[in-house]
Amino acid sequence: MSISAKSVKTTLETIYSKRHLVVMFLVACLFIWIGVYVYNRYIGSYLGSSLEGYASGMGDDAPPRSDNEKTATLYMFGTSWCPHCKTAKPIWEEYVNKNKDLKVGNYSILYKSVDCDEDSDGKQLADKFDVKGYPTFKLERGPGDVVDFEAKPTHDNFTNLLQTSLI
Repeated sequence: MSISAKSVKTTLETIYSKRHLVVMFLVACLFIWIGVYVYNRYIGSYLGSSLEGYASGMGDDAPPRSDNEKTATLYMFGTSWCPHCKTAKPIWEEYVNKNKDLKVGNYSILYKSVDCDEDSDGKQLADKFDVKGYPTFKLERGPGDVVDFEAKPTHDNFTNLLQTSLI
């Protein structure tokens, strides 16, 4: 049995026809999309959670959670020299102490106080969240899913933010 050059050429033309190339491209895109989705959904969330160590303050240990339970983190970014931070800090601490075990929907809430002027890791975390002024409050529902808090820091406003953003 000999293979002729013409049959090899015909086979290669069939394999590399435009239709086959389009199908291979679409299949490759599908696999890339699946890979990115799996990374962002499962792997990236574990890698992103290592940044929580940069935050100092309350709620450093995540509560145990069930398979369908998620964790959201409410951050307070502040400095020791800011008069607005000095006013907001007691309200924040009181809210955190009263709501340590708060669950909203299927979310457990963690609270993180981040000192942005004395802690270089806190400054890095503030840069990651694009903090422009102090105090700044941000709710992270998951990796890359951040809600800005743009109201006066009060118990009712914190509760409203959590309920409207997590349900």
